[in-house]
Amino acid sequence: MALETQLLTAEQFVFYNDMNRVRELLSDDPDGEPIEEAQLDSDQTLEEMINSAEQEVMSACQVGKRYTIEDLVSLSKDKAGGTVTLSGGIYSVSGGTTIDGVGAKLRRLVAKIAWGQLVERKGFTGSEFAKMAPGYKTAMADLEQLRLGERIFWSVTGVPEAGLPAVEPLGVDAVTTGGTISSKVGLFGNIAYGYRGRSGCPRDDWS
Repeated sequence: MALETQLLTAEQFVFYNDMNRVRELLSDDPDGEPIEEAQLDSDQTLEEMINSAEQEVMSACQVGKRYTIEDLVSLSKDKAGGTVTLSGGIYSVSGGTTIDGVGAKLRRLVAKIAWGQLVERKGFTGSEFAKMAPGYKTAMADLEQLRLGERIFWSVTGVPEAGLPAVEPLGVDAVTTGGTISSKVGLFGNIAYGYRGRSGCPRDDWS
């Protein structure tokens, strides 16, 4: 039975973390025997860690009031075969994997928090914890930004781009709903941003 999570799957969690270490940390065997790889998709401890991390992110967004829970869920699902809502319409996502896409930062954030909680569960503290979960500190900084209502995710409908003034994608008015984009979209990826001239192309009427 697959894990019941909202923003991050077990497959994605393992992508961001070393599988062997994950199996070791999830084990409660007195001899330290790692769980089997096949158990990852149904491990209740992993499900609890991911759910707890998701709740941390959702709670921070609720306090900050910039992103809604619906924003987060939509952003986390931008994977091959799915859809993602960008300024100008809803686009189908082709190619890539369930890891790529504009929601990668969100998934990494949840994965870092869940990993930190898993490390903490095994009793690691202080310098040991910092060494085992180096990304946890930056994850907590991202959470604080979310609580303060700052922009850390891009291409969320109705929310200006992270760290940039609101701009319109070039030629977006010529793209209809149902258009296809690559899942490997990033700030400098295949959605271009810049100056719009008379023809909709950059530098068209510069003089």
